[in-house]
Amino acid sequence: MPTRLVRARMPARLVPAAIVVALLASVTLSTAIADPAATRTVRGGAGRMASAAMASSMAGGGGAGALPSGGGAAAAAAVAAATAIAGGTVQVPPLDDRQYRIVTLPSNGLRVMVIHDPKADQAAASLDVAVGHLSDPTEVPGIAHFCEHMLFLGTEKYPDEGSYHAFLAENGGHGNAFTSPEHTNYQFSMMVGKERGEGEGDGANDAPANATAAAASAAASAAPPPSSAPADDGAAGASGDGAGGGAGNGTADGGADSGGAAGGGGNAAGLQRFREALDRFAQFFIHPLFTESATARELKAIDSEYTNNLQSDAHRMYQIHKLSASAAHPYSKFGTGSAVTLRDTPAEKGIDVRAALLRFHAAYYSANLMCLTLVAPAPLDTLVGWATELFSAIANHDAPPPEKAYADVVAFGPEQTGRIYRVVPVKDVRALELLWTVPPFHTVYRTKPSNYVSHLLGHEGQGSLLSELKARGWADGLVAGVGKPTLHWEAFEVSVVLTEAGAAAANDVIEAVYGYLELVRERGVERWIHDEAAALADMAWRFKERDDPMSLAVSLSGAMHVLPDEHVLSAPHLFFDYDESIIRDFLALLTPANAVVLFVDKAVEGTTDAVEKWYGTSYRADAVEADVLARWAAAKPLPSLAIPPPNAFIPTDFALVADALPVAQEEAAVAAAQAEDAAIRGGVVKGAAAQPPAVSLTASGNRTAVAATEDAGTCAATATAQCDAPGAGKVDAEVDVAPAVPRPQVIRDDASVQLHYKLDRTYLRPSVNVHINLISPVVYASPRAAVLADLAAMLMEDALNEYAYDATLAGLRYQLHHSSKGFILSVCGYSHKAPVLLAAITAQLASFTASPARFALLSELLHRDYKNFFKEQPYQHALYLAQLLTESPRWHVADYMSFLEGDPARRLTAADVDTFLATFRETLQVEMLVHGNVDAAGALGMARELETTLGYAPLCPLERPFRRMVVLPRHRPVLARMPGPNAGDVNSAVQVLFQLGVVGDARMDVAVSLLAAMLNKPVYHVLRTEQQLGYLVFSGMQRVEGVQALRIIVQSKAVGPAEVVRRIDAFLDNFGRETLPEMGATQFREYVTGMAAKLQETDKQLSHQSLRFWGEISAGTYEYGRHTLELAALRELTQADLVAIWNRFMPVGAPERRVLVTAVHSLAHVIEKVPVAAGGAKDDESPLVLDDVSTGSAVVLGFRNSRPLYPVIGYHNGSAK
Repeated sequence: MPTRLVRARMPARLVPAAIVVALLASVTLSTAIADPAATRTVRGGAGRMASAAMASSMAGGGGAGALPSGGGAAAAAAVAAATAIAGGTVQVPPLDDRQYRIVTLPSNGLRVMVIHDPKADQAAASLDVAVGHLSDPTEVPGIAHFCEHMLFLGTEKYPDEGSYHAFLAENGGHGNAFTSPEHTNYQFSMMVGKERGEGEGDGANDAPANATAAAASAAASAAPPPSSAPADDGAAGASGDGAGGGAGNGTADGGADSGGAAGGGGNAAGLQRFREALDRFAQFFIHPLFTESATARELKAIDSEYTNNLQSDAHRMYQIHKLSASAAHPYSKFGTGSAVTLRDTPAEKGIDVRAALLRFHAAYYSANLMCLTLVAPAPLDTLVGWATELFSAIANHDAPPPEKAYADVVAFGPEQTGRIYRVVPVKDVRALELLWTVPPFHTVYRTKPSNYVSHLLGHEGQGSLLSELKARGWADGLVAGVGKPTLHWEAFEVSVVLTEAGAAAANDVIEAVYGYLELVRERGVERWIHDEAAALADMAWRFKERDDPMSLAVSLSGAMHVLPDEHVLSAPHLFFDYDESIIRDFLALLTPANAVVLFVDKAVEGTTDAVEKWYGTSYRADAVEADVLARWAAAKPLPSLAIPPPNAFIPTDFALVADALPVAQEEAAVAAAQAEDAAIRGGVVKGAAAQPPAVSLTASGNRTAVAATEDAGTCAATATAQCDAPGAGKVDAEVDVAPAVPRPQVIRDDASVQLHYKLDRTYLRPSVNVHINLISPVVYASPRAAVLADLAAMLMEDALNEYAYDATLAGLRYQLHHSSKGFILSVCGYSHKAPVLLAAITAQLASFTASPARFALLSELLHRDYKNFFKEQPYQHALYLAQLLTESPRWHVADYMSFLEGDPARRLTAADVDTFLATFRETLQVEMLVHGNVDAAGALGMARELETTLGYAPLCPLERPFRRMVVLPRHRPVLARMPGPNAGDVNSAVQVLFQLGVVGDARMDVAVSLLAAMLNKPVYHVLRTEQQLGYLVFSGMQRVEGVQALRIIVQSKAVGPAEVVRRIDAFLDNFGRETLPEMGATQFREYVTGMAAKLQETDKQLSHQSLRFWGEISAGTYEYGRHTLELAALRELTQADLVAIWNRFMPVGAPERRVLVTAVHSLAHVIEKVPVAAGGAKDDESPLVLDDVSTGSAVVLGFRNSRPLYPVIGYHNGSAK
């Protein structure tokens, strides 16, 4: 199953410490890597109760409209023979229009869930095998993970090792896999296009799904008014685009509200390709090859993955927890595998690893240990037919459940608990973690006792444990919840981010935890706490938004092993029963004698006496002294601690504005709201429902390209044609985009506020998303200002936390962080209470004064975050180096640190934060998007209150800050090198980046996206699978500040950066000379079809559409129909066009080749001496070498100042935006 993570709240800072999440993570071994450029900040309450509760609604129906199944009469007969679940019911949210059915294949007993998703543009599959690394043979650790890798490398029917991923890439898809302690999960998704007649029922010819149509109708009519909960952020699973990664890395998400199927007429052709993908997928489990050559090569990938994780505190702490278990229990095993466990030691013992792989596969890859989930816009009968036709050949050996082998072995008995492990981390972090073994989720899901306890222990409001620890200066964060799940037990964990004082008082912090548990016991289990959680959960379940097909498939294929069919979807979300005794019994387990304690602090270095075998972690393990145990067991609650009061943020108004306001009346309602708003402000309306500034388009619907001049006699590449002189970019007449494209309207536009507004009539949930840019040149004016902005955001969130925490429990979430343009404030969630939270945050921003005590603690935490940046993986430093060289302005973390250390006269103070905020508030420009269940009057009211509360003067337009991109030299490669900042990391890393000019011409933009898709799988297959350069191999498209690029990233222990660059150059040369021009017409069409389906993919959630709108608004481009324009351009794009674009930008000697290589060298890969080219940074044919970039800003400043800059996105030839 996907690993469940309890996420910590993170302040908006440059490099989040994330140690709490790291310690709580049950590390999943995955063939995937995420896009290295992608970063995500999640703000949510830590110890919250389940985000959904019991709601008895059954939705469903049957269906016909059958598409070709490929199985003919045999498949139809198989559908009739398949055994549906008793009663045919799967509990689903009331607004879920998908249809579900669970069947058991008669030939082999494989359990299959099929899901008809009428609104999906994608289809997905996941097969979960109920075996993981706990079942590794003792003599070959890592064999389960190794087996997972090997299944991708050829089958008898499809022997080409790269064909599976190539097929997915051609169809806009990607595949993945991961190994956990007791599961191995394989999954993929691909574009198929929408089905015909979207939203129509399938008819009566399909067998019943999760309920009858009448029952579905009755449930819908009986349901409360529709509304929306924010997406659940309490769980996370493996994902990414690495081994099994996909095409389209870096392509934009989202699309128009409307759009048909991809090419091929309806989605029939797309679904037939899905059927072929299923056939390829099924062969993994029928006839994998396990060739000797692939086995030898993939072993290197396993070792590379292991090596990549050696400096990861998450993996290190997880292995320490495994080490703390009984050696007799397989939980104590090392699961990743390495060259030592899978090659060297077996060779010494005469063990044939390939034979061990075959034995493992034969023993455990049996149909009775597998569950399969298929999600697609296809009738249920069709999906059942395909499952029967394609997966019935999987052998069923009646393999015994693997967990039976250790069912009677105790992982954490008296000899293992009551102990403390003092651990030295890689990064400068301080954390304390208490872990107890408790009943596994599937045995207590109806009552969820862990949710009750984690809600109280992890609360962050007034009177909470965290609030008291903060007041004493001991902690900055606390999370509580379950993790490390197994079939026989899981861990209940309390993890605390400690300050320096808290680390010194660790025993007192633990005593405070037990004191709060005693308070809970003294009060007794209280029904109202459970009922409040159930009410919140009920809201979230009623208005749950749509999961993407692959996430849904992965979660269900794992859950089917352990949960009843009826509750396989609802069990993680719902409270079914209230049982006071179960909660009391759960509390009784949380004693000092039952706990394992992990204390993580750099300060314990020098006091440890052991080194963990696999990751080299220094630690010391001791039994907790008897008197300390007794003290903890007798702990009393501190006087300030309290049980949280009822939540005042729970919404009660779920009415939909769209229901009360007919479309025909909306324009008049907006005009009336504008007039009222102007009267209140004493102003005038500039024009009803004004549209955003127009973006110039060519006659074909493509935006005109922008020319970036290089110097007096040379001009940069444009997107469509090479100019002959500076300033040759031309602005053509505007061409209207099709009116069907959904777009917000500007309902206020003056010197103080530009307000974009859209009433939701698509998703029909009582939610709103508010995004605000508070634009000011003050925020990123200097490194000092950037540090002050970090501190200000952290301090304001800290001060607001006690008040706002209840809001996060009640389905609201907010974020305040800074960018190069100012502060960005977002408030999302239920529309009833969102304005209340926004007003509170705005008031805080208007009057905030920093507490010197909290400043001291949080500045120390921020300082550690900055220092920890230098312990990040090498590839992240390669990316950061490229940012420093190509983005202006962009400050270096090393410059930030100087304001938090060293000379006391230079160090920042709480008073500096106050002065900074006062200056920031003086003059602002506000951009704002209000999207969702709010009328125009409400949106205008939010803008008006923000303006009044902050009391700012309008920013002069000439003061508006912009970040611009450096134009790389033409023909002349730039090589920037630095030694790896973490001497303990044995890996080096390289990014090779090709600038391709400005975004804006639909033909060029979609061509770059298509090239990225075509490169993705070959890059991975050649550089990673065949050449085994390293585990982390990535290619994709990058778009930053309106400039796009193609890039390849490799992190390697095997070879140094210079050799990696040579391999990349050789690959690109072959791709440009042979692969691209010689690609067959059929394969080219498949790539185009897959890209077309991506461009037609609709936003599945309100938040997705909001973020797409906000991206256009923040960039100042307002091209809400971007995908429509690109789709039209794609249909005219030929293979010859792609070859011409490639030859213009990519090969050595190409007329517009602009390449930047950033290389990070480990100690094993020395930086070679390369003669520095004469002529500074002017264009010529010789390479420009930049060394010592990491030691200061002089080299960066010198390079950036010697280069021209691309125009700010949205500005054409010096004209107004």
